[in-house]
Amino acid sequence: MTLKDASQNSKISFVIISRMIRCARSIEFSVSRPEVYKSFGALKECFMNPDSSPPLESATARSFLQACPNRFFLFEQRYEMRDRLWLDGPHGAWIAFDRLLEREVVVNIPYAYTDRASFLQMARNRCRLRHANLLPVYDMGISKDGMPFFTERYVEATALGRLLRDREDKAFELTLVRLISYLLDACKAVVFLHANGFLHLALNPWDVIVARQFQEVFVGGLDSQSPVSVDSKLTRSEVLSGVPAYMAPEQADPKRLGMPDALTDVYGLGGILFEILYDKPPNAEFDMREIVTELASRRGPPNGGKPGARAAQCRALAQKLEPVCLRALDSDRTTRQVSVSAFMREVEQCMWGFG
Repeated sequence: MTLKDASQNSKISFVIISRMIRCARSIEFSVSRPEVYKSFGALKECFMNPDSSPPLESATARSFLQACPNRFFLFEQRYEMRDRLWLDGPHGAWIAFDRLLEREVVVNIPYAYTDRASFLQMARNRCRLRHANLLPVYDMGISKDGMPFFTERYVEATALGRLLRDREDKAFELTLVRLISYLLDACKAVVFLHANGFLHLALNPWDVIVARQFQEVFVGGLDSQSPVSVDSKLTRSEVLSGVPAYMAPEQADPKRLGMPDALTDVYGLGGILFEILYDKPPNAEFDMREIVTELASRRGPPNGGKPGARAAQCRALAQKLEPVCLRALDSDRTTRQVSVSAFMREVEQCMWGFG
């Protein structure tokens, strides 16, 4: 099988293929280049077959590795694993140093070989979603022990949720206007997700990160829940994937209130705005042990109460934003803004004269 045939027949576009070709042109192999290409194509087919044994047990995999004696583009030689990002995430994630391109990246690897199908589906979705407010996927490949991996941009950033609670961080001038600008950047990412047929369904301030150097804003949370297709039938785990303090009522009782949809993400963004205005999550009134039952029975939006410290400093803007926020958080989806784009436009209109 030629490289062209392999790339056409596979549903996954491995970035590593082109890099392997470039590497193949620069080093001298002990076997012919067509044999290397054929071995890699067979390796990829073996890897994508869910019923197959681990790829490196196959003769095609061994022949491919033997054909590349210098192997400087293979996982173990290319990436220096440094710090682990989390211990309880959906898959392993490490900060690593890319020796080939001399930059820090985040390396993502599934915990078990049996998780490779869902991991690859998530990586495939992530590769499709290219937006200024979504972290880009750099590379994808297979480690020496047969585990898939992909790398993405590493950013020194702080979660918006932490910024809202840590008022002593001098690296950020956290005025109300600045916080709303972060929210609008997050809205742009979610609009992009919806335009490409995906839902987030787990929006909260801790999944919005702000880069310390250039104040870039990125929406995360796409690993804990791979973006859900608008047309797909949601599973119970996907329905209940939201963070309880920011979860929409329909996620708590989809049987009675209907399955989550794009308006669920409107609720999520409204929840972030709610915390910006009132210094508390929208579902803070509920006992976390009973939140699913209590949230499903709520009528109307949550009670905001006293404005937070930053909202009090810019009361005129906060008063304009309050009805937009509470409308997005209404338990009746027909009362919410019709889309994230509509929500974003209303917030932008409130900002006129305050930017």
